Amino acid sequence: MRAMLTTRCAAVMGALLVCGSPASTWARKVCHEAHEQVSLTGRLAHQTFAGPPNYESVRRGDAREVMPVLHLTRALCVRAPGVDDHRLRNRDIKTVQLLDTDDLVPSAAKHAYRVRGRLMFAESGHHHVPVLLEVDRIEDLAGQH
Repeated sequence: MRAMLTTRCAAVMGALLVCGSPASTWARKVCHEAHEQVSLTGRLAHQTFAGPPNYESVRRGDAREVMPVLHLTRALCVRAPGVDDHRLRNRDIKTVQLLDTDDLVPSAAKHAYRVRGRLMFAESGHHHVPVLLEVDRIEDLAGQH
């Protein structure tokens, strides 16, 4: 009985080390680096954010900034280039702000799109979510199955 418990404990501990370790190979593959070229899929939208002067509240007088965003189909993980410390990653990113869209974003986007571009972290008050995408291309996925 004791040998069976020891074997089960070893199997459980082995699974935790392989699957649960933040430094595991699987974890590294799914966390992208900032400045990496990626293709992301999700629903496009225009979202209103508070702008200058305080970037806090449109109701209290800040300017209205309407920005294109992509609500991701799958959550994203992004880390700084060359940083392996799992504590310094932005995990579970579900929305990215789109930059350099030059009118590529349709006004009434209600279905899935694939957006290709370069990831970056927010750097200014005009960047309203932690992770942004400098857009190269937007592809409408309607009707593709």
